[in-house]
Amino acid sequence: MPTYEYEFLDNGEHVELVLSVAEMEHRQLPDGTMTIDGRKARRVYGFETQATSAGWPIYSQSIACHPRQVKQFSETLQQAGVPTFVRSDGCPELRDRAHRKKVFHALKVIDLDGGCGDAT
Repeated sequence: MPTYEYEFLDNGEHVELVLSVAEMEHRQLPDGTMTIDGRKARRVYGFETQATSAGWPIYSQSIACHPRQVKQFSETLQQAGVPTFVRSDGCPELRDRAHRKKVFHALKVIDLDGGCGDAT
């Protein structure tokens, strides 16, 4: 079944839903919004148009911050020249290998799971 991405209108948090096409068409309004757990969300098409066969983007728990530090963590990465979306749970979104390398370098983190060409 397809995976659809929605962004909550109240806080910008993203959620992915695995729905049949029929269920998505039934639940989604013509303006692209849907009510999920009593909250209004709009459909985001970026996820669906990206090539996801390589598994990107990923959300790193190993370099995540505490949820209360999300704003500060995001600002730190921005100041380092690596704009990065950080989820409300503190996990940064790493868009691809190059972005992952830049984030790890900016944080001065050694990537023990990296492959050839990844930050070390």
